[in-house]
Amino acid sequence: MKRIRTKEIHEKKWCPDLFRDILTEFLSIIWAVGVYKQAIDEINLLIHVLPVKKIVDLCSGAGDYLPELLKEIQSEEKDSPVIIYKTDLFPNKRFFDTGNSHIRYFEEPLPADRAFSRFDALFCMFSALHHFDEPDLLKIFSRAARNGKSFAFFDVSQRRFFTDILPNIFLPPTLLCSAPFFKDFSWKHFLFIYVLPILPLIIFIDGTISRMRAYKHNELEALLVRVRKRYPDYHVMVTEYNLMGGLQKITAVLGYPREYRERISLLEEKKKEEREEERKKRKTQDRK
Repeated sequence: MKRIRTKEIHEKKWCPDLFRDILTEFLSIIWAVGVYKQAIDEINLLIHVLPVKKIVDLCSGAGDYLPELLKEIQSEEKDSPVIIYKTDLFPNKRFFDTGNSHIRYFEEPLPADRAFSRFDALFCMFSALHHFDEPDLLKIFSRAARNGKSFAFFDVSQRRFFTDILPNIFLPPTLLCSAPFFKDFSWKHFLFIYVLPILPLIIFIDGTISRMRAYKHNELEALLVRVRKRYPDYHVMVTEYNLMGGLQKITAVLGYPREYRERISLLEEKKKEEREEERKKRKTQDRK
C-alpha cells in the first residue's frame, strides 16, 4: 500500500478551532494508555547528556500529555529542573496558561522546521511525523543537523491494513465514551459529538488518513541517508518499538551531534544492566 499525501481535516485552515481542539484533546488518550512509555527512555538519555535542560515539543496541540512527560523526565533529572515549551502551527489561547511553571506555551505560530534556530533545546514530537511529506521531513531533519540540535520524534501511526487501518472503526465509539471526561467538556462538545455527530465522523476520517500517510522504516531511512551524506558529523537513526506483542509499533527517529554518541552508548549500556539486574531481583523474589 502506497503512502498517500492527503491532508487530514483538522490540518486544513478552514477547520474550526473548536473541532481541532477537541480532536487534539482526544489524541491525549494515546498518552493515557501508555503508548509512548518507551519513548521516555530515549528522551531521558538525550536530556541527560545535553548541556541545556530544555525540551521544545513540536506540533503540541493541547499538549495535555506534557505534565506526565515532565513528571517522568524529572524523576530521572532530580537535580536539574527541566523546562518544556509547547509549540504549534496553530497556537490556541485556551492552552497558553499551563498552570505549571515548568511548562510554557510559545504563543507565536511556529512551523516545525523553523524551531531549531529559535531554541537551544532537545526537540520532541509525538504522533505528527505522518503530517509531513518527504520534502518537509527532509527539511526538518536537515535543519536540525545544520543547527547542531538534537531531536526525538515518535509516531504510533503505521500503514498496515488489519492491525492499524481497520481498527479505526473503533475510534468513533471511543470518542463517544471518553468525551464526557474531557477537561473542558461543554455543551459544544455535546452538540457536535452526540446531537450532530460531526466529530465522530471526522475522527474516523482523520484516523484513517493518518494511518495511510504513515511512513515505513525504509522510507524514513532513505531520507536519513541523504542527511548523513550531507552532515557526516551528525548522527540520525530510525528504529521501531513493539506494542501489544508486536500488533502495534512505534516509529522513532532520533538525531543528535555525533559528539554525544559515546556518552549515549555508555548510558544505554548502564540502563540495560540496571534493567537486567532488576529483572533478576524480581525473578528471585518470585521464587521465594
